[in-house]
Amino acid sequence: MTSPSSMLSTARTLFEEGKTEESLRLVQAAYKITQDPKVLRKVKRLEAILAEEKENNSKTPPPSNAVADAQLLEEKARCLFLAGNLSAALVKLEKAYSLCPTDKLQRRIDRLNTLLKQRAQEDEAEDQTSESSASSESGEDEPKKNIHRSNHLDKLADKTINLSIQEDRSKSVSDMELLPGFCLPKTIYEKLYSYQREGVAWLWKLHKKSCGGILADDMGLGKTFQTIAFLAGYLNSEESLRKRRTAMVLAPVSVLNTWQSEFSKWAPSLRVFTYYEATKTARLRGLAGIQRCGGILLTTYTTCAAGVRDLAVNQNTAIGTWRSKFTDDNLSTDLNFHGETFTWDYLVLDEAHKIKNPSTKAAKAVRALGSNHRLLLTGTAVQNNLRELWSLYDFTHRGQLLGSQKTFLSQYEKPITRSRERDATSAERLHGKLMADSLYKMIEPYFLRRTKADVLFNTPAEQAATEPQGRSQKGTLPRKNEIVVWLYLSRLQESIYRDFLKLDHVKELLFGTTKRSPLVELTILKKLCDHPRLLSTDQCANLGLDVSRALPARGGATEIRVPSSEQLLQESGKLSFLARLLEQFQVEAVESGRPAHRTLVFSQSLRLLDMAELVILDINKSNERHGLPKHRVLRLDGRLKKLSERYDVLEQFDRDPSYTVMLLTTQVGGVGLTILSADRVVILDPSWNPAVDAQAVDRVYRIGQKSNVVVYRLITCATVEEKIYRRQVFKDSVIRQTTGGKNAGAQSDETELYRYFTRQELRALFTLSENIRFSATQHQLAQLHGGHKRNSDADLDAHLAFISGPKMNDLVFQI
Repeated sequence: MTSPSSMLSTARTLFEEGKTEESLRLVQAAYKITQDPKVLRKVKRLEAILAEEKENNSKTPPPSNAVADAQLLEEKARCLFLAGNLSAALVKLEKAYSLCPTDKLQRRIDRLNTLLKQRAQEDEAEDQTSESSASSESGEDEPKKNIHRSNHLDKLADKTINLSIQEDRSKSVSDMELLPGFCLPKTIYEKLYSYQREGVAWLWKLHKKSCGGILADDMGLGKTFQTIAFLAGYLNSEESLRKRRTAMVLAPVSVLNTWQSEFSKWAPSLRVFTYYEATKTARLRGLAGIQRCGGILLTTYTTCAAGVRDLAVNQNTAIGTWRSKFTDDNLSTDLNFHGETFTWDYLVLDEAHKIKNPSTKAAKAVRALGSNHRLLLTGTAVQNNLRELWSLYDFTHRGQLLGSQKTFLSQYEKPITRSRERDATSAERLHGKLMADSLYKMIEPYFLRRTKADVLFNTPAEQAATEPQGRSQKGTLPRKNEIVVWLYLSRLQESIYRDFLKLDHVKELLFGTTKRSPLVELTILKKLCDHPRLLSTDQCANLGLDVSRALPARGGATEIRVPSSEQLLQESGKLSFLARLLEQFQVEAVESGRPAHRTLVFSQSLRLLDMAELVILDINKSNERHGLPKHRVLRLDGRLKKLSERYDVLEQFDRDPSYTVMLLTTQVGGVGLTILSADRVVILDPSWNPAVDAQAVDRVYRIGQKSNVVVYRLITCATVEEKIYRRQVFKDSVIRQTTGGKNAGAQSDETELYRYFTRQELRALFTLSENIRFSATQHQLAQLHGGHKRNSDADLDAHLAFISGPKMNDLVFQI
């Protein structure tokens, strides 16, 4: 009886001779004997090839235009090849060659034949591998061993792909020279606005200096597009193609799809591999291909932190052991391994504030990656303190620009921060200004930031005066008005707030008799400002808050007992204002005959959004009585785990204008998204971090927005929220002074900004004035900026008159 191995060998010979059916019968017979999964895979592979051959044979004769038909077959062959179906790709190429023989097609056919023979030899080697040897391999190392065992096959495949890519590049339109020695594809160059060309040129100048930097343009100005344009020009150069340059782009998972689609749209000739979600074997195979042949690797911070060992070593060399040892003193990385590290030509970090804390796992992981150039993209380089700026430049310049963290704190952060406090002396203010100027001059060559006001034009006439002839008017931005709505606490909120401040453990914090962190107490106070029912179920019960129904639990969340929507409105000034605001939008739409404004409502609390949704849906009943259209609501929050689910919601909101409200958490909806179909933004609860709120607003106010945008920040008078807002103003002044923001260091700013804060305000967080229907912060801001006229129009003036008018007097102190 013929052995299975002999049958497989004969089947392979028959297949190479083109006798697919006979080969399939032999392999099927071998499988009946062995029941080996590897043989079963061969059966399925041959069945697919045979089906493809039959499909091709059954097709009608091709049209007379042989050249066009050959090109179509060639394109199909390329798609089949990239999908891994080499045999079917070969059939298509041979058919194309029979229609229109060319040297290019012959080269591809020869390469595919070579590759198929090598794959056949690989299969034979696997068949001869003993079962015991296979079982002895470690499950963790198996993906890497598979990668290295088939590297010679991948190299042949890469050559075939390279041949196709290079031929496609040769057919592309001529490049445009941006700077001497640096060209951009014409299709990209013509789509860049002038400020974006300046940004790409700045990136090239950094490259020539062999140093890193931070592209910190305002959110919505196209940092992604500028980076893709630069990488396209850099990686498509003859030198980069010859040396097979590589780049790794790290981004939050929420914007990974954006990077993929933008690369496909603007730089389709670049080899891009997304290192995410696939099996480990597939990820490592793609990683090895990029390292070997050049291209771009897209991945996330989480993936990098979990698998930095794989990303830091050359996957095309012998397997070695790798370990990373981080020291807390200087946060340096000491690599000890047997093998070869891999040095990326470019390491690009999107939303780079993710590494603002150098002790996090993600920050340590990216520091372990070898790279020649490091580029950071962030619209919020500093969110909380200047130490974050040090962390970013410590990464880009490997500690060579701002020195050690200890030195930076003593020389820069402390004097600059102190100079901005209200009780700072004249000498402290002068010292802080000098150090801020010194810091700005030091980082200026490596820091590029343009705001929307700096680079975008308010009118088509202004744009026509500076932009090239024929440019699109897409770069114009409409007006944005940011309105702080100072609200009163409800009676219930005030009562609970005052009772909480009388507790003994709160008094200990107030009088400084404990060193315990006040974070828990501050969190409770913030919840009380939003809605008392954000407290725990037991706390609500102790407060005597009766309930009549439960909010449905979603995504494993805890069920929340709530009363009727009327009761929810009475207990929270914010929900009451939101309900009246949304109803007013519908009234204005009916009166004007225009579509209703579409609103994004942001909150840091899922439970607050749950209550807001309940209230909004109940508004519809009231609207029916008044003949107003209903609100339709969508949700975008962490309960939607899959990226596809989140993008489905965004697409639905964009496509269907009947959805007038979207409720989002700032954690999920505040970063990396573009929602241009909305023109109103409500921030229910201010963040400690001003950048978080700014990012939420910029989901709407960015390039492509056609409508005027209005932002409503809801802040309760005299509470911890008012102190948080004062803190935001203070942070913003420090950021603008040290990163060269508009008018940074100017006398007009200097005489105002240091008055916002004192060192004693931590104690003030745990106080509530007797008059809670007055905001000292609003009064102070009105005095400082009373002469400033709001950029408005008749419709907005009428709307603001409604908010500050008699119908809102019970809720609103001032706007």
